[in-house]
Amino acid sequence: MTVQYENKEQCDICSGRKLENLFKIRNLEGLHGQFNLLKCKDCGSYYTSPYPTPQTINELYCQRENNHNFDLKSNYFIDLLKDISAKKTLKNFIKKTNLHPRSILDFGTGNGRYAAMSSVLFPQAEITACDFMADKPSRLEEPPFRHIKYITTPQLLNSGKKYDLILLRHVIEHIFKPADFLSSLSEKLTQNGFIYIEVPNINCIYSIPLLRNHYSGYNPPYHLTHYDESAFNLLLSKTNMDFKIWQQSMPLFSNAAASICKRKLNPFFQFIGILLHPIQKAGAAIKGEKEVLCAAVKNK
Repeated sequence: MTVQYENKEQCDICSGRKLENLFKIRNLEGLHGQFNLLKCKDCGSYYTSPYPTPQTINELYCQRENNHNFDLKSNYFIDLLKDISAKKTLKNFIKKTNLHPRSILDFGTGNGRYAAMSSVLFPQAEITACDFMADKPSRLEEPPFRHIKYITTPQLLNSGKKYDLILLRHVIEHIFKPADFLSSLSEKLTQNGFIYIEVPNINCIYSIPLLRNHYSGYNPPYHLTHYDESAFNLLLSKTNMDFKIWQQSMPLFSNAAASICKRKLNPFFQFIGILLHPIQKAGAAIKGEKEVLCAAVKNK
């Protein structure tokens, strides 16, 4: 089956039909052609158009090993840095919420990194990784992470299990009707549980005008929705949940360098990104906008 597309005609947040075409965007690999970035004139939400149909979108993700959306395994040094970054992110979230999770769900686990690092930081917690693929990520098949449970998305939705912490990192930009999705996922939280959300910030200095199509935050057709802080705030307001938003840094220059050179991401470009990261952070400080929007969300 091939991926089929439809034009975006209506805003998912306010149901408005006044969608302004801002500019053309393309995915990092340059494999899927040109797309439009649309903005709703009524509420300020952002969308990719045309977008993959719900019936065919899974074709974009059919192979975990060949898809950069799954944070593929690299060399030891780079993976070690990513593990350190993951633990730092989790510690920062715990510091902000004072949560002591006994059960954690890593939704959209990809290669399983955050599920694995959760098990390191919270050895007494029950860790579950979830994705739509039937097979468990290879990292979670290896010691010391074999104990981490893996379930598919349908298994999660059909389960009555609740979690103290649900990790939702770089997921909702891939989701149809994200407000409805978050509302349904809130039913999987324990009484004092939190959802941790991360999304790319399209208002960072590296989107427009600097990197344009080489900016990983756009990346259509994988990213269906896009967020600046105002749009992110509006989305979370629609869930009728309590939330707190902040920003944090995320390396961008590795993907951008590979895209500019029309090459696949590899350790060479990843090391380039590491070397240029201080410059990236300096640019973000000048504008006062970091590359990622984060939120701690809980039921009222």
